[in-house]
Amino acid sequence: MASVREISCIQLYLGTRVFAGGTAEMNQSESSKQKIELSGLAVIWAFFLLAALFFAAGGRLPALQGQAQGNASSSPGDTAAFNLEHKLASAEKQQDKAFFQKTLDDRLVYVAYNGLVLNKAKLLSSMKYVDVNDYSMKNMKQRELGANAELVTYDLKINGDIAGRELPEKQYASSVWLKTAQGWKLVFHQATPAHHR
Repeated sequence: MASVREISCIQLYLGTRVFAGGTAEMNQSESSKQKIELSGLAVIWAFFLLAALFFAAGGRLPALQGQAQGNASSSPGDTAAFNLEHKLASAEKQQDKAFFQKTLDDRLVYVAYNGLVLNKAKLLSSMKYVDVNDYSMKNMKQRELGANAELVTYDLKINGDIAGRELPEKQYASSVWLKTAQGWKLVFHQATPAHHR
């Protein structure tokens, strides 16, 4: 049985709220306001994560230095982050919670397609509501952010749903992977629906 916190998380995904007398749909202005508040929070989290990576790299911007030197990887080869990104997507389809538990960093910031910001515990508890039938990752790019950090970006095409509601079929995704003493860990992931044609 789902806890009140899990139900609230799912209701936020679905755009509903629970009142004393039952459940009601959010009106358009409430829904828009909630999305704006969540998007603002996502931007703040992303800023703090990038600032942390900047200072972890000793105040240098290795990604920009690499770009100036022309060694940025636009078609990643056999990098750990690139391979783990594929394995993570496969694990989501197979609902392999153990792989997620091992691969997600405890400091994870996960910004869902709808702006909802989740930590590791919330993401793991929400996995049971996600049903992925098929996915493909295209236009993958990888960039080193320092000796121990990599950024992976890609276009995601997904066929699936969360709690019975269809996920946006096309999304732009980005992930930041950090090399730790326990191996490579996902510290940040963000997905944005691609509504344009």
